Amino acid sequence: MAWGVLQLAAAEARGEVTILRTKLRFEEPTAAGWADLMCNVVLHPVALPVSSARRFRRMVKGRVRSRVSCDGHVCEIQFVHRKLMLVRSQMGGHTLYDSARY
Repeated sequence: MAWGVLQLAAAEARGEVTILRTKLRFEEPTAAGWADLMCNVVLHPVALPVSSARRFRRMVKGRVRSRVSCDGHVCEIQFVHRKLMLVRSQMGGHTLYDSARY
């Protein structure tokens, strides 16, 4: 988890993303007991290295140029403790969440 946070900070320093908001939900978990570090970020266009751009083009059948267009796209990244992710993915935690939410 710490490695991911460091990578996100490095991406912001390189101008690849802008961190808009963070919520440290380890200190105040949700009503369902979920705890994480949630970050909302804006993506900025990134020039891929030639080898990565070729591999990416093959994955999407050549429909992209060497510069990926994602400028302004907002996304959420959740940094989660491994044990909480295990509960969520393999022990029915997400199913319980879905039934309570919807």
